Amino acid sequence: MNNIFQASLTAADFGEAFRNERRKLKKSQAWVAEQAGIRRETVVQLEQGQNVGLHVIMRALGAIGKGLMIASDRPDYDMVRKMIRDE
Repeated sequence: MNNIFQASLTAADFGEAFRNERRKLKKSQAWVAEQAGIRRETVVQLEQGQNVGLHVIMRALGAIGKGLMIASDRPDYDMVRKMIRDE
């Protein structure tokens, strides 16, 4: 993934993106669970794209220093130009 925002349009996409970020930070599922005050099994469910509550997602994101942003799923001209230039 490059520096351009990558939209997660499904729970599976989000789970994969969360797992990738957690691994980049070299944090274990157990560490995230402890920091977020949730069970490790819940982190596993989140990363598998299973149904977890929004409050769980917010706590897990906070544990790894991330947050949510609402964005359009359609790239604008500047994003397309940057994607072409970066390749």
